[in-house]
This record gives sequence, C-alpha cells and structure tokens, in this order.
Amino acid sequence: MNPRSAQTLLWLSAILAAAGAMVGSPEAGMTLLGLAALCALAAVAAGARWVRLVGGILLLASLGMAFATYPAAKRQMERYRGSAAERETTTR
Repeated sequence: MNPRSAQTLLWLSAILAAAGAMVGSPEAGMTLLGLAALCALAAVAAGARWVRLVGGILLLASLGMAFATYPAAKRQMERYRGSAAERETTTR
C-alpha cells in the first residue's frame, strides 16, 4: 500500500472516531466507530512506523468508545423492537 494511502486512512479514522463520539444516536455512533476502527486497522497493517503507532492508538480508542456505547445502543434497539411489536399487534 502506498504510504500516502495509509496516512489518508489514518486521517479518515480520526475524523470518523470524532464524528462517532459526537453523534447523538448510539447506533450511528457505533457504526462510525466501527468504520474508524477498520480504517485504523488498515493503517496499522500497511503504514510506516509513526502511522502504525498512531493507528494503533486510534484503533484502541475507537474500539473502547464502541464498547462504551454498546449498552446505550442495545437499550435503544430494545425500545425500537418493543414499539415495532406494539404497532404490529395494534394493526391486526
């Protein structure tokens, strides 16, 4: 992989992680943090020494924030499932 591509993936990972931390929806945050972790993983696999170091830090930060967001996302999904089941029983 081109070293410039690894740097670009590193920047993309940082932007996605920041957006994932700021977004209000837990599901959207989990998605953005997962994408940030994937970009950081690619940068770690193919980057230069400093890119690997910063990529590893971003990878760990993205995964940590995703695991911290998981309970809120699970609660919101359970509320959604409950409301969908409620709508299904009222329409029949």
